[in-house]
Amino acid sequence: MQLSGTRKGTLNDLQPTCWSTPIPTKHIQCMTSAAIVFFRAHWRRIWVIVMWLVACAALFTWKFMQYRQRLAFEVMGYCLPTAKGAAETLKFNMAIVLLPVCRNTITWLRRSRSINSVIPFNDNINFHKV
Repeated sequence: MQLSGTRKGTLNDLQPTCWSTPIPTKHIQCMTSAAIVFFRAHWRRIWVIVMWLVACAALFTWKFMQYRQRLAFEVMGYCLPTAKGAAETLKFNMAIVLLPVCRNTITWLRRSRSINSVIPFNDNINFHKV
């Protein structure tokens, strides 16, 4: 017996129970276009931050693996390679933290069009803060 003319097995029955209403397609398209606009406007900043994170992860992994193969690892366990990996990334960060605020160096690097087209040197104070 059917109530009010509905049929079982329609697409409405297959909808996930966690959503009361389906996500509108217009909302998804709006979010996608906003993300594309944001990426186009800030791609150089994103690229520099991603490269910085990759460099930190690579340095940490390199030093971690280096100290994991030493005899001190048997005594101290993961404490030693973790501390050495963190120290290596700290040394890297201390080396580059002053670069964005060195005015003469930034002025010299701005003159190179190939480097200046990829790295946003005009945003040096924000990178120093990060």
